[in-house]
Amino acid sequence: MADTTTSTTTMPAWYRYYLSQRSSGVFRMEGKHDEINLWKAVITIALGLIGLVFNTYFLACIASLKSLRQWRYVLIGWQGLCDLIGISILGTFQGLLRFADYNTTILNWIDDTWGFRTRMDWLTYKACKFNEATRLINEYSTPLVLTFLAVERLIVVVFPFRAKQLLNKWTYMGCSIGIPIFTVSMVMGIFRGDNGRCGYSGNGGLYRDGRTKFLFDIPLLFALPAMACLVMYGLVAAKLLRKPATAAAKNKDNNADNKGKEKSEKEKRNILLCKCFFSTTVAWIVCWSYTYYWDSNTILEWRGRKEWTAGEYVLYLNRDLALYLYSVINPVIFIIVNRQFQQPIKMLVNKVKKCTGDA
Repeated sequence: MADTTTSTTTMPAWYRYYLSQRSSGVFRMEGKHDEINLWKAVITIALGLIGLVFNTYFLACIASLKSLRQWRYVLIGWQGLCDLIGISILGTFQGLLRFADYNTTILNWIDDTWGFRTRMDWLTYKACKFNEATRLINEYSTPLVLTFLAVERLIVVVFPFRAKQLLNKWTYMGCSIGIPIFTVSMVMGIFRGDNGRCGYSGNGGLYRDGRTKFLFDIPLLFALPAMACLVMYGLVAAKLLRKPATAAAKNKDNNADNKGKEKSEKEKRNILLCKCFFSTTVAWIVCWSYTYYWDSNTILEWRGRKEWTAGEYVLYLNRDLALYLYSVINPVIFIIVNRQFQQPIKMLVNKVKKCTGDA
């Protein structure tokens, strides 16, 4: 008995909380726990700030570098802007609200400055709205952008003779305008009305409730786009792995050699873009699979809540952190793989070396 008591008292606070909830027969997944939620707030703020730095640099490169002023990078920039607004700004603000909820000094200052009622309104209802907006901004933009990029790579690599016909400026303009309009309209729906409670209550009448939304969004905005992207990149990879018979191999004149070299440069650029787009697509599938897995357990209730272990309970509470992680991974992939995004960094390093050398 003594050993049992000692081991129980030395358990982490969140585990003792879990055991008390489970033993009482009322295992509340939505129950507050200071230690878990405080660490979640800290990690949320940290990832949000890191994402703020990388996404700002990412968007600055697209806006300033002439080599990146292409239609495809308008959509890529839109995805980066959604990460910047949805995760880096709104997510960080949400993390600060959650952090303030566990700091007595901050709470007292808010009460003295704006009043208790205002504080409760921000820490409950408005915090929930920011949480939903953070998620929906990325949920309704990322799959559409990544699917379009996969279709573009498929046409350029597998069907190059139809690329100019299918991928004209009107195609890029339509997607560059249509995807942002769709994203904004879907996100703004959650701010209509004042339900005064947490949880999804219908997106401006489009969905009745969270369950309906989940059942529609999973196949339409995740499963189908993810499978389509993987199939298209598989076809692209099969095409790129073949050894093309270039014109230079058949003709020995200088013009043929130049054409062969030019084609080789295009192939290298296609491979580079495919690496970027495929890597960010895989990261999206992995991160959102983690989030959707725990959401499905909550909404569909395919597994009893009392069967959860303490570790699963902690993973569930931190299910949204995968979205924050993806907002950091996405720009990092482009910066590492695509050398064009490395140019400002190299220029800055060279200037620093030159200044230090002159000194």
